[in-house]
Amino acid sequence: MLIYNVTYSVDLDVEEAFLKWMREKYIPQSVASRQLRNPRLALIMTVEEQEKHHSYSIQYEVDSLDVLEEWSLKDGNRVIGEFVERFGNKAPGFPTIMEKIEI
Repeated sequence: MLIYNVTYSVDLDVEEAFLKWMREKYIPQSVASRQLRNPRLALIMTVEEQEKHHSYSIQYEVDSLDVLEEWSLKDGNRVIGEFVERFGNKAPGFPTIMEKIEI
């Protein structure tokens, strides 16, 4: 199993709209195909106080790279496109793919 993570640096002036949109649009659209599962949204805690932005992480479980690529081609490009259109450079993000290791 893989964890698909996207970390966003969200400007404070769009933070409330970002969280609302993530909860009401982005996450529901991302999991609608059932290829991405168990979404988790988290505020990334930092030692220094951040006056201009806060960082957030959204994580999903996905079965394989093939499934993630299929989701990306079918649904992901549309969902991400809507996100970029809405927030532009006010909430840039970068993806990370991790393999879940049993302990």
